[in-house]
Amino acid sequence: MSTQAYRDDGDGVERPLDVGERPQRRHARFQCKVLVGGSRIVGMSLNISTGGLYLRILRELVDLDFFSMGTVLDVILELPGISDGVGVNAEIRWTNPNDHDKNGWPALGLGLRFVDVAEPANDKIAEYVEGFRFGGVILTRQSNPFLSEVTASLNKELDLKLCQEPAEVIRSLSGSAAAVLLVVDDDRGAPLSVALLNLLATEMPYAKSKCVLLTNRDGAENADRLFRRRRVFSYVCLPSTHQEIMQAVHSAVDGYALEMDNQRLRYELSRANERLQRENTYLKQRYEGLEDFESIVGNSESLQASLRLLRRARETDVTLHLHGETGTGKELFVRALHFGGPRAKGPFVAQNCAGLSETLLQSTLFGHTRGAFTGAVRDHSGVFTQADGGTLYLDEVAELSPVVQGSLLRVLQERRITPLGATASIPVDIRVVSATHKDLKREVQEGRFREDLFFRLVVMQIDVPPLRRREGDVLILARHLLALLCERYDRDVPGFDADAMAALEAYRWPGNIRELENEIERGVLLSDDGNRITLAELSPAIAEQWMAQNGAVPKQDDKSKTSTPPPNSWSTMSVDIGDTGSFDDAIKNYQRQLIEMALAGTGGNLSRAADELGVERSRLGKLAKRIGVALPKRRGWQKLGS
Repeated sequence: MSTQAYRDDGDGVERPLDVGERPQRRHARFQCKVLVGGSRIVGMSLNISTGGLYLRILRELVDLDFFSMGTVLDVILELPGISDGVGVNAEIRWTNPNDHDKNGWPALGLGLRFVDVAEPANDKIAEYVEGFRFGGVILTRQSNPFLSEVTASLNKELDLKLCQEPAEVIRSLSGSAAAVLLVVDDDRGAPLSVALLNLLATEMPYAKSKCVLLTNRDGAENADRLFRRRRVFSYVCLPSTHQEIMQAVHSAVDGYALEMDNQRLRYELSRANERLQRENTYLKQRYEGLEDFESIVGNSESLQASLRLLRRARETDVTLHLHGETGTGKELFVRALHFGGPRAKGPFVAQNCAGLSETLLQSTLFGHTRGAFTGAVRDHSGVFTQADGGTLYLDEVAELSPVVQGSLLRVLQERRITPLGATASIPVDIRVVSATHKDLKREVQEGRFREDLFFRLVVMQIDVPPLRRREGDVLILARHLLALLCERYDRDVPGFDADAMAALEAYRWPGNIRELENEIERGVLLSDDGNRITLAELSPAIAEQWMAQNGAVPKQDDKSKTSTPPPNSWSTMSVDIGDTGSFDDAIKNYQRQLIEMALAGTGGNLSRAADELGVERSRLGKLAKRIGVALPKRRGWQKLGS
């Protein structure tokens, strides 16, 4: 299953689950039917929890392009012991295109998260998961009171099946997983164990079941040979005690569960490694070329003017101050200054000065000794010490309290720090670069910032221009960020269509480069591989502004040529709130008509309606139920179940 699980506290907001909160997964194999384009595809589960499912489908049966992250599937779970199929909607959280089924055939693995599960289906899944028992198979042609007693005991702990022939065991394993195979060898003729193991090697080479062999003294040599070759998990020589057999079976079940857990963890580790590799590539590409300012993308004159000043300051140790709006990339400027300058081999430490209490900020900056204040259980080195020999970047210095301003002034004057609770000072060799989005000179004039500290910090000031003043840079940055984010998310989005490019260029970008990066990230995640980003994938505010200015209707690709209205067409629609009698009723009536219009425009597809409205699917579903909107029934169940 996915490494990331979620909870909903009833407000429609998904929050990551801590490891201890995640629902327990059961290693269960049963048949599942997936509705794809009006037809059904049969797959087999690997494990299940109350929150999701891991499903394997033979690759020859599927179009890999259809099964992408975020796609919601209609799935029927044929849970063992439950007569009717359990229908659920399940969202693809991750895929494993290199999986294999029980026979080694190439399979597509799907990590699915249940969404909008109806209460009866949810109860059945919970009942199955909570009452889950590992599967077991007994292969024997004998019948005696001792074996009957063993079978009765095992039947209380396992979902047990009795077989008389190896072929029956194979048929049983084809439909459900078994943790343990208990084989009772015949007193005469060829051993059943050898016949079964040979058949398993031929028919089901990827079976994980643990084989426990019961044999008489004459078969001990054969059993020991199979054990040493690791073809059986363990063996017990008869006659033996009931307790000894049960202990062998319990050990086999534990071994099976451990191996399945290890297999799942290997999947998750592999996925985590792939994600880290993509993110490392993303970060490397984003910050490589810092020595020559290549990572600071743009050709506008305002940007180049700032870079000329930065190049002048780079080879010196001048105390520098950067002024610029939030999201303009001030830290990237400082990194370029550090890694392209004489202190490049020293540490680079960044510290935001906003949002911390006075004591905590002083401790963070200058460090503290054990017992300096309540909770100081050990010595702690501050960022000034950590940055010794390198560069310290202090962001949002305008937020410093007067006390911390005084301490910082002393450090800048003497180049020595005194940790909280200490009596001796420590010398530091650092370059200090500060930044803020506020006008620091005005802060001094209005008495909120010390003038003497201002002159210590602002020996040289560089203004980082906002994106709206960087003429021609928006599209250059957008293409650059698109390439990085496609690498990060392993996506193939070739670019932007003409309307999307025009909308990006016309927008004012109050959040600057950070807002632009968020917008491109949204477009990458919402676009299909091979398709350009269109107005439909941009935020409503950007798309609406451009359409309002140009009176345009967004273009639709072939896959979206439906009756879906343009994004947020309801923003200009006329809604009849009726004679409601109260403000709350008017709001509910408006919400009802809004949701009904979105559902009508998307052909009753709740996921697409949620996308059009810009809300989470789960939140929209709950809101619709609360205000009495009739949601469309799930389609395909009757056909699938027939």
